[in-house]
Amino acid sequence: MATNREFRSGQHVVVIRESGVASGPDYVLVHGLGMAHEYWQALAEVLEPTGTVYALDLPGFGDAPEPRRPLSMVESGELLAALLTAEGIHHPVLIGHSTGAQVVAETAARHPELVDRL
Repeated sequence: MATNREFRSGQHVVVIRESGVASGPDYVLVHGLGMAHEYWQALAEVLEPTGTVYALDLPGFGDAPEPRRPLSMVESGELLAALLTAEGIHHPVLIGHSTGAQVVAETAARHPELVDRL
């Protein structure tokens, strides 16, 4: 059963939809522009039996409130790094689509110690 919760860092809110099983790898799914966590539903269903799936709504998308101004790629990468650290998501597989791929690449480049694979 999936659960939703908010992660807050300063004025920024990310909505996390968590599903899957506690054993196995952690998968963090980051959508592109104009999308939300629902984009990942089919992939999440495939991954859920093998690990924990965290499908995100980045600030201003899906159920996450609009930020005062759009975040840069660096800011988005830092926000994702803060989320991983605060949520205790250790060495996840980061999966991004479109702009989400840029966000996960930025996170991995700046914080390689936080990431297992992209």
